[in-house]
Amino acid sequence: MMAEFAWLAETLMQRTIQMFILIVLPPMFIGIIVKLKAVAAGRKGPPIWQPYLDLARLSRKGVVYSTATGQVFRWAPLLVVASSITAGLIVPMAGFTAPIHFSGDLIVFAYVLALGRLAIILASLDTGSAFEGMGASREASFAALAEPTMFLILVSLGLLGHADPHKFGVEWSLTGTLAQMEMITWAHYGPALLPLSFALFVLILLENSRVPFDDPTTHLELTMIHEVMILDHSGPDLALMEYGAAVKLLVFQSLLGRIIFPHHFESQWADVVTFVIKIGVLSVCVTAVEVGMARLKMNRIPGILLGAFILAALSVVVMLVEMGEFRGLPS
Repeated sequence: MMAEFAWLAETLMQRTIQMFILIVLPPMFIGIIVKLKAVAAGRKGPPIWQPYLDLARLSRKGVVYSTATGQVFRWAPLLVVASSITAGLIVPMAGFTAPIHFSGDLIVFAYVLALGRLAIILASLDTGSAFEGMGASREASFAALAEPTMFLILVSLGLLGHADPHKFGVEWSLTGTLAQMEMITWAHYGPALLPLSFALFVLILLENSRVPFDDPTTHLELTMIHEVMILDHSGPDLALMEYGAAVKLLVFQSLLGRIIFPHHFESQWADVVTFVIKIGVLSVCVTAVEVGMARLKMNRIPGILLGAFILAALSVVVMLVEMGEFRGLPS
């Protein structure tokens, strides 16, 4: 009885920590990126908690709806936040297993994120605005180019879990693969994980509308992708859109951070602190790219995505070769 109570208490604590990280911390990392960009430009910049103040300010404002919009526009912000949080519940964070995990959950992860993107695209088209329709067209085009890379990355991770099901537990699952990874995994599968990590970092920049694919701080509608799609959102709806984007960035960073540094500590709190540090380091990397590069021309983006696709495909091929060696089969 005591053992069951201890297990229940430990599980409850883990889930509480995970939900705190997933729901409370995302705006902080956006604030870190904004702060670092300002410092790099020689300015003081806003405090790292400024995104929380912005969300609170927007939440207190009223909502203005165009007469051209319908229910799709009104429900889209909730769908964006719901999809981002649901995707976060599938990704193991801070060394814990994900609250939602089952065989094949990595496919659900991809489509849950796609649902949020679909909601934004439909909402922007629902406004009847030429600018927002242009942004929706660009978003859909680049998403179609990035989707093969996303699935190859997930296939490579699935193959890693499939290579030794006795070690990783659940096959074709993010938790089954990532939660059981160790640093020794890089010794066996490093040649596959390295190109996968680079491809995933490129995908993080694209999926979250960061430089060099998009510029979240631009004020020129003709050069926008994500920001132009939410021009008509205001008040709490805009707050939900911004919050959903912050959660989505944290989810992708959690995925990459777990792949790059999969070490487990004896203390759960050490895992939590390490997780926050990893996300902070990845935020610094995103900032370095944004400070060191300008936004690419639209016609150059497919070439970058092709490079990410090649890296992801290389990861799958190398993973298959490594699996052959792992099982004692001819490579």
